[in-house]
Amino acid sequence: MPKCDGYYGAAAHLMQTDRRTRQRKLIKHPSLCERVMAHLKDGWAPEQIGNRMRQECAALRVCQETIYRYIYSKEGMRNELWWYLPLHRKNRTPRRARKPQKPKFDLDVSIIFRPDDVAHRRQFGHWEGDLMLFEQKLGQTNVTPLGTSLRDTLSGNAWQKGTVENTNRRARRWLPRKRDIRSMTDQDIKEISDRLNNTPRKCLGWKTPAEVFREKMLVEMR
Repeated sequence: MPKCDGYYGAAAHLMQTDRRTRQRKLIKHPSLCERVMAHLKDGWAPEQIGNRMRQECAALRVCQETIYRYIYSKEGMRNELWWYLPLHRKNRTPRRARKPQKPKFDLDVSIIFRPDDVAHRRQFGHWEGDLMLFEQKLGQTNVTPLGTSLRDTLSGNAWQKGTVENTNRRARRWLPRKRDIRSMTDQDIKEISDRLNNTPRKCLGWKTPAEVFREKMLVEMR
């Protein structure tokens, strides 16, 4: 019987890979994985999931990089988790490889000319929005689920505001261009609105729009 001793690179690599796989948080802690996957399927990005857990001081949490690695791991690819990402990328693209888009409009319509209180979100009631276009054969219907008593100004030009552009991109998951929104009920619109308003935002310190809106309304009522 041959004697086996010494260092075997291939075998050591397989053992190390298996050990790392078993030690990964999202595999080692099923309940944590279920929580992350629930948020992911509800439209949250890995950055939002990781930072929200941090904002909540969760005892057991993961960072966005761990979530991305799990999504693009064998387990994640087998379950096609990449589809739940905002851009549905099947292969991960390095950030440095992404090219910034050129401005689409003339400087004359730039939002940089807005008052400081509006531009820096110092007052409640100043909103940023954009029209989401659908196929022309579906008509010119649009949605604005916000009462007139709750808004003072509304700024457009989504490409100049990352928050609006990101919101539009996420909303497209439920409102694709080919969807006829005329056939949607108020409840359908409310469900989409609730999903977006209950997603944490970086510009809000990883609070959700619903949480901040509620806080501001309580202040206004006082």
